[in-house]
Amino acid sequence: SDMSSEDEEQFFEEMATEEEKMVADRELEEDHMYEENFKASEDLLHAANKKRRKIPRAGGEEHGWWNSTLYSYAFLGDDITCQHNFRMNRATMELTHNLLSSAGYLQDNTCRSPNLRVPGFFKLAVCRYYMAHGRGLAKVVTDCGSLGESTVRKYIQEFCDGVFVVLKPIYMPMTPPSAEQLEAIRANFAARRGGFGSNFPP
Repeated sequence: SDMSSEDEEQFFEEMATEEEKMVADRELEEDHMYEENFKASEDLLHAANKKRRKIPRAGGEEHGWWNSTLYSYAFLGDDITCQHNFRMNRATMELTHNLLSSAGYLQDNTCRSPNLRVPGFFKLAVCRYYMAHGRGLAKVVTDCGSLGESTVRKYIQEFCDGVFVVLKPIYMPMTPPSAEQLEAIRANFAARRGGFGSNFPP
């Protein structure tokens, strides 16, 4: 070889330095491309979110179940309002709610968000309104209560389960009533209707 050992050592050092510089430049270019691609993805996601169609809720975007017509019926209405909208007076509504909630049905939500803290009494009102006016259409209640249809159906399913488990054994027992119970039923009917009537012979 025409090169001395010192020249060869210097040559290899220069080659190594040049290779290191090329690797560093390539990594810098890759980092720059990654940043550009990441920024482009963020811009696309931001544009997609701006174009996303918002589905309006009944009563407006700033309102929810707490400002709904059904809420007013349930919590602000008098006995006549309850009877007309829920086919129950307020005392019967409260009794039904206490029986169901104490057994684990239609209980108050305990979510941290106030918007999701739905009282069990309101859930019962949703179900009773559906039974009285829904005609099998949950949309009637969703519009009146500012709720989603899936939420309404969930409440109705829970209400039906509670009726069969809690209320049916109380008001529709499998065993016939005793003579004392029949007498109490007759007396209660007479007090409410002014007589025994054709369905309850003396």
